Amino acid sequence: MRYDDLLPNKIAAGNAGWPVQFRVAVDAGWSRVPELWTLGGIERMKKYFKIMSVVAVTNLLCFWISYGVLMAQWSHISALQLFGFLPAPPPSHFAMFVQWAFIVLGAPSSLLLDGVSSAFFMPALILCSVLNSIVWGVCLALPIYGVSKRFRHVAAS
Repeated sequence: MRYDDLLPNKIAAGNAGWPVQFRVAVDAGWSRVPELWTLGGIERMKKYFKIMSVVAVTNLLCFWISYGVLMAQWSHISALQLFGFLPAPPPSHFAMFVQWAFIVLGAPSSLLLDGVSSAFFMPALILCSVLNSIVWGVCLALPIYGVSKRFRHVAAS
């Protein structure tokens, strides 16, 4: 005797005894599809925006600090040095580092300053530094967020 013969009601395949092939199932519970707010998208965007803001403000501060140091250390050369009769003194290593930092921190938007007249140079420099800090914030926030998420995930497990 087989096990199938012991079952009182055999269930047929296909429509399983229903008079129509398709049936409607009604479920009054919660949806099985997660909503966007349950995936943590808002929290991730807040964290990304926070990292972007910190990078942008840090870039802006470092840019203007390096500008101030460059202006304070700018050597005033004499007329003989200007016309090449006397050699100019070589810059110190610190002055070279500050100049390099100023160039790197102002790199993407410094091309916009080419051809600006001296009357509009300072407002253009301010606008370009703000634009530049936004560019640095957007470009560096994503890798910083990814690395911080990766190391947080590794530390949690």
